Amino acid sequence: MLDLIGLDWGSVRCGAAFGSSTTGLVIPSTEVISRGHILEFVATQINIRNSTTIVLGLPTNFQSQPTQTTQQILKFSSLLKQKFPTINIVEFDERGSTKQARESLQGLGFGSKHLVDNLAAAKILEAYIQVILGK
Repeated sequence: MLDLIGLDWGSVRCGAAFGSSTTGLVIPSTEVISRGHILEFVATQINIRNSTTIVLGLPTNFQSQPTQTTQQILKFSSLLKQKFPTINIVEFDERGSTKQARESLQGLGFGSKHLVDNLAAAKILEAYIQVILGK
């Protein structure tokens, strides 16, 4: 069961991935998710997957200080907590996730921004599973 949803929130699009807290398996979404439709997407995925936790990438700089986007992410996190009160919403450091995603796709001919966004969400979720869940 893929009970975890990872999100990489962006100004135009959001990346998403799904993971298992039991096995540690993470699968990036293949969908293009506009920021305007992210709540609808999350609601659908929670129902389909019986998700219990959303891991939201929280941007900080390399000194672990907030960035300009951090406040926007925290507002989005508050909205998620309000809309989905039974779901555990976790903000997790996303430093380097987009760079890792681009490097993973380099040379493969996959340059679409939504693929990078979704793979960045997978990188965030993989780090959360490893650090927090120890898988």
